Amino acid sequence: MNPMIRIAGCIGGILLLFINHVVAQTTPVVDVDVAQFKSFQHGFTKLEIYQGVERKSLNYKTESGKFISLYRIETEIAGSDFSARLDAIVGSDTVSSVAQVRAGQRFVYATSGDLKPGNYKLTTTVFDDVAKTKSAETIPLEIRDISASSLLMSDIQLATDISKADATPSQFDKYSLRITPNVQSSYGDDLETFCFYAEVYNLAFDAETNGSYRVNYIIEDFEGNTLFKIPGKSKPKKNADAVVYVSFDISSLPTGQYQFKAEVFDEDIDSSAVAIKPFNVYRNQEAMAMQVNTERNIYSSIDEQAIDNYITQIEYICTEDEKRLVKELSLEGKREFLINFWRDRDPTPGTPRNEFKEDYILRLMKARIHFSYGDVEGWRSDRGRILLIYGTPEFIDREYKSSRKNGYEIWEYHELRGQGTHQFIFIDTNENSSYPLIHSTFRDEIQNSEWENYLYK
Repeated sequence: MNPMIRIAGCIGGILLLFINHVVAQTTPVVDVDVAQFKSFQHGFTKLEIYQGVERKSLNYKTESGKFISLYRIETEIAGSDFSARLDAIVGSDTVSSVAQVRAGQRFVYATSGDLKPGNYKLTTTVFDDVAKTKSAETIPLEIRDISASSLLMSDIQLATDISKADATPSQFDKYSLRITPNVQSSYGDDLETFCFYAEVYNLAFDAETNGSYRVNYIIEDFEGNTLFKIPGKSKPKKNADAVVYVSFDISSLPTGQYQFKAEVFDEDIDSSAVAIKPFNVYRNQEAMAMQVNTERNIYSSIDEQAIDNYITQIEYICTEDEKRLVKELSLEGKREFLINFWRDRDPTPGTPRNEFKEDYILRLMKARIHFSYGDVEGWRSDRGRILLIYGTPEFIDREYKSSRKNGYEIWEYHELRGQGTHQFIFIDTNENSSYPLIHSTFRDEIQNSEWENYLYK
């Protein structure tokens, strides 16, 4: 074992619903948080690592009528002269319908290790074993020395829930408590109770006199202004260390960024210590208003030609009524149209990001990069149109041109608009990389039973 680190394997997963403000995408999304505590190993500090994988960012494959995702989490801690890997976490999820996979759900894990004080980097890598994609999150760590004899506090661990531990052991248990990590440090409409856990070390303790201590709880904005303070009550000391955990309502806090302070006072020796933890609050209606105002400011700076060009690029997904309406609108009306257009299609209204909009723009960029030919922009090509209307296919069978055959691509979609598996067949009959759509099994698109004849020159 590396002398710089001791790893305590404590891994497992739990599916939780958090306030959502992240975008669904084809690569896995992971949130990471950490907290430092006193270690039982002399000269070491205990590092707890909390990791949350966004369920909606995982890809699912069909198997025996079910939808299955497979993923792995690998964690590496690197110092100036060493690196160590924790045991990999292997996870899977099986659902009968992808409708069960909703924004805001996360698979949450906790693990820990003992490190000597110093500077490190923590890298969490999530592998999607269905889509063969991955993403990584690296955060710097400054491991502090918690072995000193003066009054100290551990880091603050934010939680979504704190309860008494039951007889079944859990990765989230500490000192008979079950502390479910809030990996995003976020609260809001669906999570109005602020929960935290911390530890106090080196109280002046005398078994004969006991003595007392108190802890104040403060929430500040990021300018340091105190928004509210909960004065602590004197508590009798049971020994030199103490566990602190409190839950209280924060429904009065508006959307914004804050910091929480816990101040401990040893009342027998007039000594104090403090721990600070940033956190966020997101309120759906407030976030929606902020999002609309932001979009309105963006569109107000764009001239009519640019607005018209933008609208042309979203016509594929406009309804017939919307197409007729936008032709009659003034410039200001078109700007309002765009705001309403994306708002009405937002799968998670009120959150800071619109997943549908971002996914469409990502596909638009992909079409421009990969499907443009001659003077034709990629989004105007048949492949670009299909990509923008129906999304990214689950499977692509591709063959490049040869002396005898034209190049072709066969795109396959599973459960396309509730109508089962369908194919779209593009063949480069013009030999200019245009790849027109020759045949599709989807009823709303062109169908040509003799499409195979177009394969040969």
